[in-house]
Amino acid sequence: RRFSRIPRWLCLAVVHFSSRCSHDYGIVKFISPSKLISSIEEGMLFDVVILDILMPESLGTDTARKIQLRSSGTKIIFVSVSRDYAVDAYDIGAVHYVTKPVSSESLALAMDRAVMQSQEAAHSV
Repeated sequence: RRFSRIPRWLCLAVVHFSSRCSHDYGIVKFISPSKLISSIEEGMLFDVVILDILMPESLGTDTARKIQLRSSGTKIIFVSVSRDYAVDAYDIGAVHYVTKPVSSESLALAMDRAVMQSQEAAHSV
């Protein structure tokens, strides 16, 4: 199956990131963008969402816009083989845009940035 396992670089990034912070983080994987959006509509909250730009059902940027309409506090990190969508990603408000091949260190840095922005937003309220 195409989406049957979580990529090693993502698992390593979460472990790397979690080892440097006081909270436990986990991975929830969705088989499609529509499943992710449905889970948010049902009340599931995410601090950070990592989206590939090129997905079977839609572009990651389209999915990010839908996420922001339903969960404005969610920070978004994009991962892609292409740099073609980077400007659009940052226009949407992406925290980071990581190009493949992804290193666990570069993704952990992006996750650090996402959590820092979440904490800053929480303190400014």
